Amino acid sequence: MERYGYQRAGMTTVEVDSSHLVMLSHPERVVDLIEEAVKATS
Repeated sequence: MERYGYQRAGMTTVEVDSSHLVMLSHPERVVDLIEEAVKATS
């Protein structure tokens, strides 16, 4: 349901194969995604 809504809104999404709390199980990937978002908007 969430994927459909994001797609319908034209949003860019990234999926990480992880447990429920991706920021705890893959903190490096979360940091990478944040840095990518900052670069894309600056």
